[in-house]
Amino acid sequence: MKVIWRARVVVGCLVLVALCFHQAPGKIVPDTKLDLTAGPGAFLGRALHLWDPQGAFGQLQNQAYGYLLPMGPFHWLLDTVSVPGWIVQRLWWSVVLCVAFVGVWKLCNAFQYGVPWTRFAVALLYAASPRMLGELSITSIEVWPMAMAPWVLLPLVTPAGRSMWWRVSWSAVAFALVGGVNAVATGATLVLPALWLITRRGTVKVTAAWLGCVAAVSVWWLVPLVLLGRHSPPFLDWIENAAVTTGMASVFESFRGTSQWLNFLSAGGGPSWPAGWLYVTQPTLILVSAAIALVGLLGLGMSSLRHRGFLQLSFVVGLLLLTLGHSGAAGSPLAPQLHDLLDGPLAALRNTHKFELVVRLPLALAAAHSLHRITQLATARGLHRRVVPVLVACLIVSAATPALLGQLPRREGYDAIPAYWRDAATWLDRQPGPGSVLVVPASSFADFTWGSTKDEPFQALLKRPMAVRDAVPLGSAGATRWLDEIERRLGSGVGDATLRQALTRAGIRYVVVRNDLRYDAQATPLLAVHESLADAGIDRVAQFGPVTGSTIEQPDATLDSHTRLPYPSVEIYDAGETSSGVLLPQSRLVEVQGAPEDVPAALTALGGDRSAITSSDAAGKLTGLPLTQTDGVQRREVSFGRPANNYSPVLTAADPGTQGRRALGYAVNGKETTRVWNGDLVDVRASSSAADAAASLHTGAGSGPFAAVDGDPSTRWISGRFGRASGEWLELTFAAPRSVDGLTVQFSLAAPTTEPVRTLRLETDAGALTSVVSATGDPQHLPTPPGLTQRLRLSVATTDGKDPNGVSIAEVTVPGMTAASRLLVPASVRQPSALVFRNQQIGRSACLHVGTRPLCSESQAADSEEPTGLQRSVDVPHGATYQLFGTALPKDGDALERLLVVPGAITATASSRAVAAPEGRPGAAVDRDLGTGWVAAPDDTAPRLTLRLPARRSVSALQFLTDPYLTASRPTGVELSFDGGPPTRAAVDPEGYVRFAARTARTVEVRFTRTRPLLDFDSATGIARTAPVGVAEARVVGADDLRKALDPNGPSGAVCGYGPGVQVDGTRVDTQVKATVRDLLQRRPVPITACGKDSGVPLRAGRHTVDFLPGGGFVPIQAKLTVRALTSGYAPPERSVDVVRSSPAELTTDVPARDEQSVLVVSQNYNEGWEAYDESGHKLTPIRVGGWQQGWILPAGAEQLVTARFGPDSGYRTGLLVGLVCCLLVLGVALLSRRLAPDPPLAGARRPGAWVVAGGGLVAGVFMSGWIGLAAVAAAIVCSWLVPRRVAFGLVATVVGAGTLVAAVQPWPGGDAGVTSVAVQASVLFGSALALLAGETSYDLSRLPRRMMGRSIP
Repeated sequence: MKVIWRARVVVGCLVLVALCFHQAPGKIVPDTKLDLTAGPGAFLGRALHLWDPQGAFGQLQNQAYGYLLPMGPFHWLLDTVSVPGWIVQRLWWSVVLCVAFVGVWKLCNAFQYGVPWTRFAVALLYAASPRMLGELSITSIEVWPMAMAPWVLLPLVTPAGRSMWWRVSWSAVAFALVGGVNAVATGATLVLPALWLITRRGTVKVTAAWLGCVAAVSVWWLVPLVLLGRHSPPFLDWIENAAVTTGMASVFESFRGTSQWLNFLSAGGGPSWPAGWLYVTQPTLILVSAAIALVGLLGLGMSSLRHRGFLQLSFVVGLLLLTLGHSGAAGSPLAPQLHDLLDGPLAALRNTHKFELVVRLPLALAAAHSLHRITQLATARGLHRRVVPVLVACLIVSAATPALLGQLPRREGYDAIPAYWRDAATWLDRQPGPGSVLVVPASSFADFTWGSTKDEPFQALLKRPMAVRDAVPLGSAGATRWLDEIERRLGSGVGDATLRQALTRAGIRYVVVRNDLRYDAQATPLLAVHESLADAGIDRVAQFGPVTGSTIEQPDATLDSHTRLPYPSVEIYDAGETSSGVLLPQSRLVEVQGAPEDVPAALTALGGDRSAITSSDAAGKLTGLPLTQTDGVQRREVSFGRPANNYSPVLTAADPGTQGRRALGYAVNGKETTRVWNGDLVDVRASSSAADAAASLHTGAGSGPFAAVDGDPSTRWISGRFGRASGEWLELTFAAPRSVDGLTVQFSLAAPTTEPVRTLRLETDAGALTSVVSATGDPQHLPTPPGLTQRLRLSVATTDGKDPNGVSIAEVTVPGMTAASRLLVPASVRQPSALVFRNQQIGRSACLHVGTRPLCSESQAADSEEPTGLQRSVDVPHGATYQLFGTALPKDGDALERLLVVPGAITATASSRAVAAPEGRPGAAVDRDLGTGWVAAPDDTAPRLTLRLPARRSVSALQFLTDPYLTASRPTGVELSFDGGPPTRAAVDPEGYVRFAARTARTVEVRFTRTRPLLDFDSATGIARTAPVGVAEARVVGADDLRKALDPNGPSGAVCGYGPGVQVDGTRVDTQVKATVRDLLQRRPVPITACGKDSGVPLRAGRHTVDFLPGGGFVPIQAKLTVRALTSGYAPPERSVDVVRSSPAELTTDVPARDEQSVLVVSQNYNEGWEAYDESGHKLTPIRVGGWQQGWILPAGAEQLVTARFGPDSGYRTGLLVGLVCCLLVLGVALLSRRLAPDPPLAGARRPGAWVVAGGGLVAGVFMSGWIGLAAVAAAIVCSWLVPRRVAFGLVATVVGAGTLVAAVQPWPGGDAGVTSVAVQASVLFGSALALLAGETSYDLSRLPRRMMGRSIP
């Protein structure tokens, strides 16, 4: 019989192997680490050092050591014999499932639970549990501990005669094989063995020996883990917080094995975990998974279950570990306090769902016994003995449905990384000279049109150092902020010298543009990236792969408004020569009071020939540096999961943000710049805004609440919840009680908030009033409750309900109210030599350019954070006179377009326009440039274009010219009106002509009545819309000579006194702007200079307001005030040095002679672990340069060799070596201990009394679910006393089944009863408590205390 069942176990393993190979056959899918299939040998080699100079500008290995055993060697060995990557993956998955399956089989045999077929069945159910199948093909290393858990416990519980040392050593060996990738998941495998020893008697010696062996085999990953925690940036603050990780861990979801929050996550690319998504959305799978858990629960309650106390305790402890942090319906009362701990000192334990195995394994073991007893009961009742096995087989098949349907992996597999990516890596590695590689645009993950690697391919393919902004940057907070600044510049479509200088100073030689990123993975439009690089003078030097872009372009169809251009898959741009190290004389350094992202702009403002140390880094190390004070270290909230467009507007000092996180952003040292309110307002808040960092409806930083009171109707507050409008509110708080009579509100109906508000509720301290409002974008006077108030809240009550996608308010006006929002710059104790202020988020135009050719789409536009200019409040400790300079961008609007009017030419006006950018102005239809054109707004039902001639002319026809890249439907029918006369219908012929009898006229009004539709498909939604009518050029036959072209190189701008308005403490300073027409059309930055008699700006000691306001068609984005002495005088040049790395954690460089104290800078992240020494062995003082780069201070002296090493690396490697020795020693003990005499088996501890068990149950119930848990457990206690055990089991099945049915009827995402229903959670709590207590108490009433009986008992 044993041979037969062993054969059946082999067959079971083969079935599991077949299931694994059934998943996306032939495709490599993104699982755990790209390096494991693309280059496991190099990856394991890098894991032998703590410091990795190749990635993220130098970083600590992120748990790479954990892959040294067993996953890494497994992949490496198969890779060395040329096994295809996809087969290696499937073999590893097969190992995981088979290890789990055989482990539970053997554990059931050891405990003697059930009979062979029930052991076989529960082993399969364990291997096919929701957690196993849900995560197997996503992050298989995280379910490996769950697979190994039975093996860690098995040696301790085996009934075979074995010595104590055999038991503890083999348990430790199994634990060593769990690996150390995730310490929490690995540690979770120790919970059950620990509880086993706790529930035995006389185990002090065994426990001590076991703990010693476990500690010994953990050295190889514990030492690296400690060093990683000590020297790495606080990346745990940058990932999901406790509220997220425990948000779905309700009692019910924890009971059935679906508490992992990623099961419930689905985005545009589909579910994050496809199989996990099925387990929480499909009613059948909800019922099946709960039924399996229920079978195990019934087994836990059976008094015939061996070691019942151990399994019951394990089950309760597991549920507590999973649910203590859940704060939802029937959540734990300790959740808020636990969240504080999990987001603080216990952050490493934040993902409590990793304790899933502590619940699942006891339930599986108990199920083996339960199924046997159920079979016996069914047979005794006359059922055929095969009925229960057949039903169990159906249960197994149902539970494994996602695997049987091949739905475990994401639909992102690929055959192999394309050859052109390897070619690009080879080209980069062959280039001479130093310099790292920056991969753009930013993306949370590397999701490509050909498949998804999740990790950047260059991570495994490239030898040259590289960096990329992804979801979880691990370099440093400073480098991440700097990368975000680069991404903002690239994403703006505006490039200048600052971008190029910032890249080369960071040691970046090449910029790689990955045009084959999947559209939904692109955080920044590719058009903007290319335009920014071109404007910055960064040229393409190589390209690889086939062209990407739209595949449906036709005369009557386009994709994303013709913006998906055929770029090569991979392009490489050369930023210019750089060096791996540089020697900076102190006289060339400046101190910047700001953050890393402020340094590039500050240095460019100072001429671009200096380097910077931030004030917090210079303190106590370098003194006497010229101080540049910026408005940096701005208090903003960051959405850590987004790689771009992830910053909120600047917050007030008291604003905690909207995400409820412990850390607002990537924290750096320094006082924060905050938002303050002046005038009659002290605050403006909203229920949400599209400027919020994590808004689901995100339009840009300029859509915050302040936009509704800035006096500019072209700006607006937009609510931030996608698909919601009703219930959103905007609240104004006044400095003093005042009347709000005469309130005027102006809504905006521009996309994306096109649904009109119908009723608006106004709340004040004096009362509330609901008003019906007009469905227009015009200002509306609304009645308000009479009386004084210190607050005014405008709440959206109802909307049309047709397209509830946010609401926006352009302006709220209260008579006599003045409102000003400005940024408060923290004071400096030193006198600044320069003041540099800037708009960090300048937005993006709707028209981006390829060369001089605009491609316009409203979807490309992003709001500027400060469309009304720069308004700052700053302190200076001493009086000084500053020279004023600035930079502006052309500002969309009438003032700008007046600068584009050609005297004596035809002018044009229209009923609407698709974009606000000047390239889409009506006048673009008469500028002799087919690349520009006018397009009506999508909601314009009667579009009109009016042409006005400078004088009356005889005209006989119109011709409408089109362009293939103008996203517009072609006109085929029009109504013409001359000089206001009656309209005349006419047809447009195929050549675009509208012919009519010659007549003399000055104005021609064209109303478009029919079109040839152009379908515009949207990549994000797949929805096609008919493009509005548009015209590239309108020729007036008889007056075509009046259609005049703009001279792109012609001068433009604003003359002295008509530039942007600059006010210092309310005193106006005249400015001028010099620009070209091309600058205006392509939104290029242009200089602002002070003009007039005296361009100097005197500032006395104290606080000042400095305002750079829009004017003359320009909006300031940067302001600079400098003293003359800052830019004068000679400073020795910086000198490049060659940095040689003898190992990843050691470098040397020859430093030339120095006449003054200097700073040696290496192009890598600063880390306190790096130590440098000169030739004499003197330790150099480390200093952070530019807010993130590694530097050391060198005194003046002769040429010498500087050696630097990463100190913790020696401890890291020692830990690995000692850990290896310890593992070998424990393995030796395990092999030799079989010869030792067996020790007697451990005896179980005495079971606590019924009252103790009941009391413990009440406490556990309260901890899990508060009053609900207390009531459920109390009810279970009463029932356990009052009803027979079999009735109790029936009641358990009925109540849990009813709760499961409720959850299945309301599955995620349309419903969420499994997470939020109190009844569902109470049913599981009651059922669990009753099942566990049914064997502890008796239904014999004579055994109850007399007081509870209500009568005397003789």
